[in-house]
Amino acid sequence: MAFIDQDFIDVAIGAPLREKMTRGSASELTKMITRSDGRAKSALKAAGYTVSPGSYTPTTTPIEIKDASLGYFIRMGYAKLGLDTPKQFEMYTTAGDALSKGEIQPDGIDPDPEDAIGGVTFSDSDSTIDGSFPPVFSRDALKNF
Repeated sequence: MAFIDQDFIDVAIGAPLREKMTRGSASELTKMITRSDGRAKSALKAAGYTVSPGSYTPTTTPIEIKDASLGYFIRMGYAKLGLDTPKQFEMYTTAGDALSKGEIQPDGIDPDPEDAIGGVTFSDSDSTIDGSFPPVFSRDALKNF
């Protein structure tokens, strides 16, 4: 599934504009939705959220994620038309950047800061502790180098 669908797009921007952006092509609509969802997923990943469009439907996706995906759809659509994106869609077109910076949080999803870009997960190197990893390099292992 996807974060957004044709019905959500039509409610937000209107069917005539969507038709113009996709040139009336169902396959182009599908491609644009897939790309928009991918961009939204990347924005979420930057903020430490691990989500997949395949695990949501347009009815179960938090509105913050839907707005971000729609914003990317709108930006791509206007770029394809060779036009600047109108200010009236700013609440959608800025949502992806706001998500990636952590300025807005998707409802019902907790971030995993260690999974964010630049995040770090630490583990104990004591092999006697459950879940730890033994050290790969040690003074003894590196003596011959």
